Amino acid sequence: MSIAYGRFIARENMKIFVIITLVVSALLMMMLSVFTPETIKSIEAMRGSRAMGDLPKSLSLTGFLGNFYKVHAILIPTIYSIVVGNRLLADKIDRGTMAGFLSTPITRREITVTSALYFISSIALMWLVIGGAGLAFAHYKQPGELDVSAFISLNIGIFTYHILIAGICFAASGIFNMSRYSLLVGAGLSVSFFIMSMFAQLSDSFEWMRKLTPVTLFDTDAIIDGATPTANLIGLGLGGLVLFIVGIVWFDRKDLPL
Repeated sequence: MSIAYGRFIARENMKIFVIITLVVSALLMMMLSVFTPETIKSIEAMRGSRAMGDLPKSLSLTGFLGNFYKVHAILIPTIYSIVVGNRLLADKIDRGTMAGFLSTPITRREITVTSALYFISSIALMWLVIGGAGLAFAHYKQPGELDVSAFISLNIGIFTYHILIAGICFAASGIFNMSRYSLLVGAGLSVSFFIMSMFAQLSDSFEWMRKLTPVTLFDTDAIIDGATPTANLIGLGLGGLVLFIVGIVWFDRKDLPL
């Protein structure tokens, strides 16, 4: 990899990284603020005679956050992957700046490997910041109410999902020489997965769509219930890494309009 090139793309994508990270962190903290311990107690009181035993995990603070991880945590960071994935390779070819980079001692392989490592590490850093902010705010705002183990598993799970989405966008960017085709495939698939997952939750008539989207593998309900689908999450992560390799190899071997 090239450290100098890595610094360049880090600076190039710093603004969108900071914006997306801050927006998701703010939304998470807002969710933590809305669902207070008093709300939990009121739900327990409303259950009346059924208040025997523990509060179901779906009605706990962690269960409430599951809604955040089903929607906001999927959709908003996907914007980051779409924009950055296209910008790393295809956009540079489209605008003609890739020729300038390749006229220096830096090689294609250094460009692709450095880009892939930046992409993966930036997503890891994003979720470390978001997860850390969530834990700290929950400890301050609602001490003792958050299931820390389940919360960490949710963040690990969403990280593996976004590695897959990033892999799709990176592979599309490595395969196509024009941004419009890279975005058509990368953004098209990423957004389609989210839309299908939403339809599958709305009605039993769309239940079949669950089989067509990798969102299904990120089972927030199972994680909250303490049955983390480890094999599914590993599959998401490995799938993303394979797609990164596809993008690297394809870019190395294809003809470039330089």
